[in-house]
Amino acid sequence: MFRTARLNAMATFFSGLLEQGTGRRLNLILLSIAALAIFVWRERRTRTPILPLRLFRSPMFAGANLMTCLLYAAFSGALYFLPFDMIQVQGYSATEAGAALLPMTLLLGVGSAFAGSAMRRVNPRTLLTIGPLVSAVGFFALAAPGRDTAYLTDFFPAISILGLGMTLSVAPLTTVVMNSVGNDEVGLASGVNNTLARLAGALAVAGLTALAITWFSSALVRSLHEAGVPRQLAAQLSSHATQLAGLRAPDNVGIPIASAIRTSVANAYVHTFRLLVVVCGLLALGSALTAWLCLGAAVRPRDPRQPL
Repeated sequence: MFRTARLNAMATFFSGLLEQGTGRRLNLILLSIAALAIFVWRERRTRTPILPLRLFRSPMFAGANLMTCLLYAAFSGALYFLPFDMIQVQGYSATEAGAALLPMTLLLGVGSAFAGSAMRRVNPRTLLTIGPLVSAVGFFALAAPGRDTAYLTDFFPAISILGLGMTLSVAPLTTVVMNSVGNDEVGLASGVNNTLARLAGALAVAGLTALAITWFSSALVRSLHEAGVPRQLAAQLSSHATQLAGLRAPDNVGIPIASAIRTSVANAYVHTFRLLVVVCGLLALGSALTAWLCLGAAVRPRDPRQPL
């Protein structure tokens, strides 16, 4: 029965996409692909390209940027959905949810300088493999909390581990990207890396949202059936799965059913959030693997105290 409910929910989701103008979306996607192809074609033929594609012939430059895409996709995706879990499921206020991320912010702010200087003593490939691995542990740890959790024992360790992993990654990664090109192309390399980081984050949020809606819809149907909510009402609620944890019971239902719906929505979102952070953890592992395979030629930055 649960498998059938999952399939029905997925069919409802994709049918909704068709009803909401998939043709227009498909046209926009095709137009974007065509624009990208034209851009690449133009950049390969002009004498003064905005983005010299020859930069990506360097395994270190290409590898560092691929690593950036994977790691920032994971980071942006997880941090997009985490506040919804804290506010709409756990009952945090917006201020409390923001304050909950302070350990990670402090680690990034204070520790990045130490991580950058550590590259003079530790092989960059080693450091940039360990950083995403630690981040992956943090993402996986975010999958542990359920409902009605305690911050210090559930969210704080995961957020701190994630902050440590990103601290070990961000500054060294930027340094490797800029060291992979000539001195006259450092600004260009930095711009490419920052653009790819932002693009990866936006695409990750879009892709994970589509996954979240599908998974949440099926999890919600299952949870509502287990709670004894009438099938017709369950189908009505699952058709509004795009609201995710913000989904509320209709005003015309009784208190017991409304309570069952709130519990089911919370359980479904927790179930969905766990899947999303596991996906983010796998992306971080991919980033670590990329670093190990592609950054063997990375060199330590020169100590400014040493003579040329």
